[in-house]
Amino acid sequence: MGEIAAAVSAAAAVAGVLLVVFGVGSPAPTKSRPTSPVSSSSPPAEAAPPAATTPGSGTPTPSAPPPSATSSPPTSPPAVPGTVLRTETFDLAQGYGFTIEDAPLRPGPGDIDETGSKYDVWSSSHQNLLAAHRDTRFVLLKDREKATYQTCRQQSAFETYVDDRDWDNASVCAYSPTGLIAGIETGPVDGPDYVVPMKVTIWAN
Repeated sequence: MGEIAAAVSAAAAVAGVLLVVFGVGSPAPTKSRPTSPVSSSSPPAEAAPPAATTPGSGTPTPSAPPPSATSSPPTSPPAVPGTVLRTETFDLAQGYGFTIEDAPLRPGPGDIDETGSKYDVWSSSHQNLLAAHRDTRFVLLKDREKATYQTCRQQSAFETYVDDRDWDNASVCAYSPTGLIAGIETGPVDGPDYVVPMKVTIWAN
């Protein structure tokens, strides 16, 4: 029995040596290396800037904003009826006329056919008449009454011409189809050429 026990002890010793040499058995637990704490005084790491995109890389580029709509310039309000737009004095000779809308009023020679149809007011060289053209109408004021805006507004007996016997030192209201009113004060008819001095006042209506 003693010999058997000794043999068992020797075998156990040999097995222990083999375990140690060849690493057989439970490994010893390894300790993890502690990580060093981040210092609170260290600056935070900066994020890398985004990569620049190049045209044609597939990334849509923002389009320019549409141009803002331009507004039309404000228009001036219409003149109050009765407002004097202009007053001018000139001599009107036979074969000449003027247009009420013109600013300034400038008498000009007639058409090739001498009808004066391109003017509102025309001094005829054939019939010695002050004629109204282009839908303009006349009123010869009676008793040499002055042509004022209120007086011209009250008239209704319209004519298309004024005879030379009546327009010497006369007052005539002329009504333009565009709505303007002209008060025409004539002076004396000067000689055979019928050059008539005129003072013309244009009112808004």
